[in-house]
Amino acid sequence: MACEITITSVNVYGNPGQPIDLVRVQGTAKNCANVVVVISCGGPLLKKVFSVNAQDIPVSWSVEFSELGGSGCVCGSGNMRVAAYCKEDEACGSLWPTLSPPECQPYEPVCPELGEITTSPQQDCYAPGDPLKLSVSVTDPGNCISLYYWIFSEQPSPCSQEPGCTGGLQPAITRSTTVPSLALTLAMADGFAEGNWTVQVFAIPTNCENCSPVASPPLPFSILQPSTCPQVSSLDEPVLVSTTSAGFEYQFTAHLAGNTEDASVQWNFGSGLTDPVCLCGANSSETTHIFPKEQCGENVTVRVLLDPGNGCCSLMEEEVNVQLPACEGGGGDGDEHPCPWWNPFCKGWSLCAGLLAAIMAAILTAGISLAVGNCLNVPTLTGVGYAAAALSLILLSLWYWLCSKTQPDFCDTLAQLILFLAYVIAVQGIILAVIAVIFEITLLEIILCSAVSWLYYGMVMAYLVIIQDQTC
Repeated sequence: MACEITITSVNVYGNPGQPIDLVRVQGTAKNCANVVVVISCGGPLLKKVFSVNAQDIPVSWSVEFSELGGSGCVCGSGNMRVAAYCKEDEACGSLWPTLSPPECQPYEPVCPELGEITTSPQQDCYAPGDPLKLSVSVTDPGNCISLYYWIFSEQPSPCSQEPGCTGGLQPAITRSTTVPSLALTLAMADGFAEGNWTVQVFAIPTNCENCSPVASPPLPFSILQPSTCPQVSSLDEPVLVSTTSAGFEYQFTAHLAGNTEDASVQWNFGSGLTDPVCLCGANSSETTHIFPKEQCGENVTVRVLLDPGNGCCSLMEEEVNVQLPACEGGGGDGDEHPCPWWNPFCKGWSLCAGLLAAIMAAILTAGISLAVGNCLNVPTLTGVGYAAAALSLILLSLWYWLCSKTQPDFCDTLAQLILFLAYVIAVQGIILAVIAVIFEITLLEIILCSAVSWLYYGMVMAYLVIIQDQTC
């Protein structure tokens, strides 16, 4: 590769008519290990040699001459010649136009300013062992003598703030260099673990009291073996957890492989992505979602999005279909109306439907038998009422225990059962009114003789409401 040496600026400091106090020479070098800068004012030659280790990326350099006594360099008088060349190849050099005479300026500190870091090769991801060349642009080197430091820090993983997470900021790996070299070549195997990293350059002025340290914008990059990219290996079949008045609750499980330390997942249930959740090294991700009742009968596509959390791997998306329970139609004909309160078998014959029919019959028998038996003084009918009341409570408990966890429409059926009980209470009121008229019984007597049946209805209604509150 061809050597290149350039001089970009020559700054002379001092007072007119007095010996020069300071000369600062700045430039760039490419494919040169050591740079030689020479100043001549007619007296002894001034020379400085310094290392830059520049390869195929241009490196900025800066050198200062502060001991110019006896050189003949005077502000505003005579001539000054400045040259720079590569020590290993003297033919590779640069000559600054002769300063005749050298004009001096008062020495005032100018603080350095740094630009962005560039990489070679330019990529976001490197495998362990890959070479990496870095260089930073100096938008204004200033006139201070500065030390430049390369600071590498492993980025904290997304889970670093979560309880129990072991990720987080690791000890920084520091590579430092002093001016004039502002380039760095290193291998990713040299102390760098797999993960996400950030590099910055800090310039610290050493002879300018008014200048604070400055930093370049951070440059992120990732180190990862391509074979360890995280991926979704499989999705379990969705599991219906429960059916409530709010809708159908399903559980979803995604199984993962590869390096998931910095990865996160998001789910899409048809209404947009959820918030990302850090995997933090986990090999599976579980979540639940409630689909509203209005989506009954739909076939919904659920997607999981895997973000690897680094620049090495691509986003990955997998999907699974969910067939939501059919809408509850009257008579099972598929319309949008629930089963009517008077027909427990509208969806066909089953154990839960049979229990529901028995409960309805027992409630109707118990209430009317207790009321009519007590008011007409028929002990046998009253006994039937007590037996039916006990049977109804037993069947109701059995129906709740067996069907609340197995029937997706349990809550809707429960609501219909409460409606049925309300109709029974209304019908009983009409029957008692007819009995009072036929048998010439006063209103007070009717109320007293039917008190047991009203108490029974209140107990059943309270039981149904408790079940509804706990289940739905």
